[in-house]
Amino acid sequence: MRVPPLHKRLRMRQVISPRGRRAFGPVQACFLLMVVALCSLLVTRAIEPTSAERQLVQLCPSLKNFASVRADVLRAVHQAASVTMIDPHLLMSVIATESSCRHRARSPKGALGLMQLMPATARYLGVADPMSIEDNVHGGARYLAELSKRFGGDLELALAAYNAGPSRVRKYGGVPPYKETRDFVDRVMRRLETLKSQKARGV
Repeated sequence: MRVPPLHKRLRMRQVISPRGRRAFGPVQACFLLMVVALCSLLVTRAIEPTSAERQLVQLCPSLKNFASVRADVLRAVHQAASVTMIDPHLLMSVIATESSCRHRARSPKGALGLMQLMPATARYLGVADPMSIEDNVHGGARYLAELSKRFGGDLELALAAYNAGPSRVRKYGGVPPYKETRDFVDRVMRRLETLKSQKARGV
């Protein structure tokens, strides 16, 4: 008995639906299943937090249920880091220490936004809207880059200047003896080391 070619057998297996439309054959059904599986995989990956998002939530638990804000903060951090060559982990550590990642934060002294820019500093940096996530992070990153260059790449001095002002760092020849400033530098450095350690371990 002669067996029909495969493509003819597939056509033979197709049936006509009650409405007169040709139903799916095995090939179409297989293709549809592949498409559904691929879409499911893409959706799962989109929903699953990235390592950077997990780190940000670790630093700022208040962002756990605010995926859109997390995405905006991380986008601003990585864009600013690529422009200024500042380590994105350092920016995340400063943001967590300064404002706990609250982009509408306003301190009693008047510091604004994620990186707590003083109004005069924001004007100096050309930050149009200190409460904007993107503007604030880009301005803070530029300021950190400037301070790092000013103090010869010494990160602790740059952080001290970010908190207390460069004139006070020059006055004392190092980190000023202010508890707030010393605590700020210590917290940022500890957070930065934690993030770098996690990156090294692939966490």
